[in-house]
Amino acid sequence: MNFSRSVGVLLGCLFGVTAVSAQNPPERTIFGAMAAEARAGYKAGAIRLWDGTAPGARGEAPADVPVLYPVLPAGAANGPARPVLIVLAGGSYRFHSAAEAFPIAEQFRDAGLATFVLRYRLLPDYDPMVAALADVQRAVRLLRARAAELGLDPERIAVLGFSAGGHLAAHLSVRGDDGQPEAADPVERQSCRVRTVILFYPGILAPGLPNPRRERALGWVLQQPGLHRSVDAKTPPTFMITGYDDGQVLYDNCLVHAARLHEAGVRFELHVLGAGGHGGQVREARRAEWTPLAMHWLADVGVLAPGGKE
Repeated sequence: MNFSRSVGVLLGCLFGVTAVSAQNPPERTIFGAMAAEARAGYKAGAIRLWDGTAPGARGEAPADVPVLYPVLPAGAANGPARPVLIVLAGGSYRFHSAAEAFPIAEQFRDAGLATFVLRYRLLPDYDPMVAALADVQRAVRLLRARAAELGLDPERIAVLGFSAGGHLAAHLSVRGDDGQPEAADPVERQSCRVRTVILFYPGILAPGLPNPRRERALGWVLQQPGLHRSVDAKTPPTFMITGYDDGQVLYDNCLVHAARLHEAGVRFELHVLGAGGHGGQVREARRAEWTPLAMHWLADVGVLAPGGKE
């Protein structure tokens, strides 16, 4: 097993692996208990990231084909160019949490954003440090390439992720690039940099480290491997929210990321809720608190119009 693959497997453990059987494929998981008619509508509008087989794909089963599901305001293609939000559900990099996919996209759609749910490739068949990153980079490039057709503003693209999806959004933020001008594929000529990322209870530190709480020294934690080590001045402004009592992905992950963002001169906003744990207690029980904060942030960084709605 190579290093990247090892990290990918450990990430599944970090975010709390939940086994997904062959009878419960990723496509079913991401839709959850959605009504059949709504599910059929979203599936019919799915956008493949690559016209042919995705790089490194093992086949053409749903789990092998990363797609974007548009969740758009009515008349989006005919009105003014809209800001974009790509939603990355969590799920241990082994499934896509339905609660962190379409319900979140629909919430931000109602604020005027053109939202897209990304079904990225998962463990155990794919290394998230390679395949999932390639998928989200391609998603940004593709939406930028098709902005005029879809009625999107290519300069106002944000990415929001939960848990493992937050790790993926953070990974994108430190692996953005300006595209390949000489690429034969015009999509690959587009930048995959985004205006901002929003991270809910994300993993940042590499898995397998000693519990940072026992070290009681932020300086020690900052020296440990993780995505924070790749932050630089080109990392986009970052909004983070996590729970003080999250026993699954410790809030230390956000602290070290914030410290590196500060050192690099990158704007950030960090909220450590006094209670909430990991997942639903932050996402659902504290929704009335984090929604206006996120909307204000999106307006502040220029994704949304002043006032937080298009």
